[in-house]
Amino acid sequence: MNKQWFTKSYRRCLVDMHIPDWNKEFFSELNPSNYAEMMALAGVDTAIIYAGSCLGICNWPTKYGHMHKQLKGRDILKEIITECRNKGLHVVVYFNIWSRWAYDTHPEWRIILPNGKGTVEDGWRYGLCCPNTLYQKYVLDIINELSSGYDMDGMWIDMIGWFGKICYCPGCRTKFLAETGKELPRKIDWQNPDWVLYQRKREEWLSAFAETIVKTAKKSKPAVTMALQNTSMMGGWAGGVNLKFTQQSDYMAGDFCGGPVEISAVCKLIGGLSKNQPVEFMVPRCENLSHHTTDKSAEILMMEAYASIANNSCFVIIDAIDPVGTLNRKIYEKAREIFGEVRRYEAYLSADSALVADVAVYWSFESLINPAWNGKDTSEFTYDNLPIDRIKNIVETFIKHKIPFTLITEKQIDKLSDFQVLILPVVAMMSAKEAEAIRKFVKAGGRIYASGETSLYDKAGIKQKDFQLADVFGVSDTGKRTEETITY
Repeated sequence: MNKQWFTKSYRRCLVDMHIPDWNKEFFSELNPSNYAEMMALAGVDTAIIYAGSCLGICNWPTKYGHMHKQLKGRDILKEIITECRNKGLHVVVYFNIWSRWAYDTHPEWRIILPNGKGTVEDGWRYGLCCPNTLYQKYVLDIINELSSGYDMDGMWIDMIGWFGKICYCPGCRTKFLAETGKELPRKIDWQNPDWVLYQRKREEWLSAFAETIVKTAKKSKPAVTMALQNTSMMGGWAGGVNLKFTQQSDYMAGDFCGGPVEISAVCKLIGGLSKNQPVEFMVPRCENLSHHTTDKSAEILMMEAYASIANNSCFVIIDAIDPVGTLNRKIYEKAREIFGEVRRYEAYLSADSALVADVAVYWSFESLINPAWNGKDTSEFTYDNLPIDRIKNIVETFIKHKIPFTLITEKQIDKLSDFQVLILPVVAMMSAKEAEAIRKFVKAGGRIYASGETSLYDKAGIKQKDFQLADVFGVSDTGKRTEETITY
């Protein structure tokens, strides 16, 4: 197996298989040979194959979880892998962290929301379990079973993250008390170090969970590559993603469906974060993942493919299998046209390429917050788009005015000299190292734009006596605020 297989792979396909097992017709017509034939027809070089879906149902004879009843012991995972290998394809095995089966079977594993309910009882269809329970052991047993038992080049771990859910399960409460000596806070308050500490622990626990998954997979198969879903970062602070989490993947990936602005922003963001290139940009062949029978036009898919390779990313089309287990040949004939265009440009794509930009927009994981929530109970929290929308607005402006830009994080803080201008969109929480690097950048002739409370807090949420960059801004914080939400 080629450890660096992904460096020359730009055409990949993932087939969603979130199929329950309550109907005897489900998977009754699944044909692994036809599955591989459709991959070959589409002209892909890598097949991403489902082992387990968000339902928590396994497509192989597992010792630890629940196997799909209608497969009747048949190992379709191994069958599909064998057929795809016969077509000369790279194989990536997909596993989903969400598990409705585990949620229903082990109530003690559930994420418990601030209102005391689990995610299903709260009205969500997905059953989320907490890594601070024995659910983590279950996941690690499954990962080891897959890695040690199946032929694969890589593993793709989906839906790992907090996804905006704030957990108060006994596991989280016990762990937080043991590590901090404190009870879990119930009020959102970014000026309260105890609340910020809880958020840092949520980030720490998530990145530790990811790191353990990767180590478990590589223990039995050292050369296997690991890609972890990163869409939770688009939930701002509530997603619980920090820099360390992003560094667990051998290459970064995610299915981001937010349109041209998000495509441009995300490809650049994860491109800069990823340990290796190319990163993986995934789009559904349907209008969205909720409508698997509504196709995008070939023109839209082509533009998404162009946007992907323009950012030196590999392109992944997501299809969905019919509940009976069949695939639509017309979809793969269309995909062949799209991937044919990608293939034309592959000679010009390189994992060693570096993006050139005049402007860098700074993405601070710790600063993706909204002080408007301060003082509110965690049970009142809903998804908050503001911090991400702020960055998208900046990205859209640069696209409109055709200014070469990229997004960077603390990972690139020592490379600010590569840019002429640095944008700091309300980077309220800033380390001393970051502040000093920005100070040196400006002293060397660089320009910055900073908004809001940029550099007023450290990463523990401690308010500083003044902006850490007050000497650079030529402006000090008076502590006074106007009634308007926008000031100049």
